[in-house]
Amino acid sequence: MAIACGASSRADVVVDIGSDTARLGFAGEEFPRKVVRPSSHERFMWYSADSGGPAKLQPEREAIEEALQLATSMGGEKRQSLLLSEPNAQSSAFREGIAELMFEGLDVSEAALVPSAVLAAFGAGRDSGVVVDLGAGLTSVADVAGPNSTFKPEGTHICRPCT
Repeated sequence: MAIACGASSRADVVVDIGSDTARLGFAGEEFPRKVVRPSSHERFMWYSADSGGPAKLQPEREAIEEALQLATSMGGEKRQSLLLSEPNAQSSAFREGIAELMFEGLDVSEAALVPSAVLAAFGAGRDSGVVVDLGAGLTSVADVAGPNSTFKPEGTHICRPCT
């Protein structure tokens, strides 16, 4: 699957998938329109860790697909633009699997995958800081670097399928 990365015009539907719930809404709105739990599995994703090692993300693809299908039906347009909050403890395999699902399975026109810590900082009106996320499946601490920092967080990808 080829992905071209560049500037996106906008992200209509915002999707924040946590371990137990997915929050779905529209960009610019203060609160999500829908908060859903997976019907096909107990959770959207699991985390596992070796003793003392970092958490490893174990996504439930069918449950995530269910949430994304619901999100793409919210806007009323045939091809949707999505802003997806990705877990701080994610892998490139997770990102590639989600991109494949959105572009090939759900006919999403554009998608931005952004680490949840970055979105939390922006939502609080900050462009830098330390974000502590106390979730149902994982607690994470992430450093968000501002635009003038020499360190830039990797992992923010604005992508659309190649035509």
